[in-house]
Amino acid sequence: MRSTSEALEGNRVKLTVEVDEDELRKAVDETFRRLQKEVSVPGFSPGQGPPPLLEVRLGSHAIRAEVIRHALPDYYAQAVEEADLDTIAAPEIDITPARTTARSPSTPSSRFARRSRSPVTKASS
Repeated sequence: MRSTSEALEGNRVKLTVEVDEDELRKAVDETFRRLQKEVSVPGFSPGQGPPPLLEVRLGSHAIRAEVIRHALPDYYAQAVEEADLDTIAAPEIDITPARTTARSPSTPSSRFARRSRSPVTKASS
């Protein structure tokens, strides 16, 4: 995951988070494993429904929504921590296929003004 932060006016900050394909694949796989336990698929033992049949049964939009619902809070929290921000409200989130942008109010900080000049990145493993 890569994230950048940008100071906006009015004590707001813009975080842009890009999730690597491998990391997103892990989130999708984790969602399918969880859904296998929760959704029954006719002809299969409980917890054994294959992911393609789960996707047909639930729909790709529902699967995507579940991945976002479970993975996005972790990605956001990690980006906030990396940027050393002190957010004070829930973010407004815009999602595109390759990038997530969150805008959130934060406490005023002169430290952040200095840090915002260079993007915040995490070294890849």
